[in-house]
Amino acid sequence: MYCVRSFVYTQNKSTRALPHSRAAHNELEKNRRANLRSYLDQIKAILPPEYDSTRDTTLSLLTRARNHLRTSMFRKKEKEE
Repeated sequence: MYCVRSFVYTQNKSTRALPHSRAAHNELEKNRRANLRSYLDQIKAILPPEYDSTRDTTLSLLTRARNHLRTSMFRKKEKEE
């Protein structure tokens, strides 16, 4: 019976704190997305332009970055040999 009361108390306590924790979570998520967008924009600025894409998705941008790095490393390795 004590466990049930404890559970109910914990549930009520977390329910009361929900708006505050939700707002805090939303703010953290907003900041996370802004940081991610900033880093992706920096990557996009470094990469050579691709003409067949009007809007880069996160996946396409990261794939382009990976391919560019692989190509650059391959060319560097060829020059050293």
